[in-house]
Amino acid sequence: MGFMAAFSGLLWIIGTMLVPETYAPVLLRKRAEKLSKLTGKVYRSKLDIERGQVSVVEAFRTALSRPWILLFREPIVLILSIYMAIVYGTLYLMFAAYPIVYQEARGWSQGIGGLPFLGILVGMAFAVTYNILYDNRRYQKTTDRHGGFAPPEARLPAAMVGGVALPIGLFWFAWTNYPALPWQASVAAGIPFGFGMCLVFLAIMVSRHLKLL
Repeated sequence: MGFMAAFSGLLWIIGTMLVPETYAPVLLRKRAEKLSKLTGKVYRSKLDIERGQVSVVEAFRTALSRPWILLFREPIVLILSIYMAIVYGTLYLMFAAYPIVYQEARGWSQGIGGLPFLGILVGMAFAVTYNILYDNRRYQKTTDRHGGFAPPEARLPAAMVGGVALPIGLFWFAWTNYPALPWQASVAAGIPFGFGMCLVFLAIMVSRHLKLL
């Protein structure tokens, strides 16, 4: 877990420095400031004019209250949040199940007993590849059909694929984790589980973010 925290922190730093800003209100505000410096005139984005001056307290109040409002007033947000919690909890159950299956039942050492998690990692890598090579292209076509603004639900087909892969991986692992069976069979079960979990998380998180916007 310490390694994951350090790796996530490194990716956060790299992303902060290299990933450009994409939030439209911020881009418009920066463009207005740049035009103001170049021309000597005062420019403001239409959105800032309509919203007026927003204090830090109001911004925090909106940012902190909006997710709770959506959680309890939008059934789809509540259901998907519960589903994500179950999936996330299942991942942590794997952290407890893998040592039992491979260290206690098969007698592997602690270091070697952690290697079966590579199956889940491979599945996650497949999910990221699936998103890049297929789902993003499908989403872009949907965006073009809706005049440049696809509905949040357009991200959910990937979650439907992941929702099928998840139970396949779980049943596969449950049926193949006996010591009498080859270890490759149970390790391979982590691939559809990791694939489905990553697809579900990516699709639902992006959909909920678009809903918040």
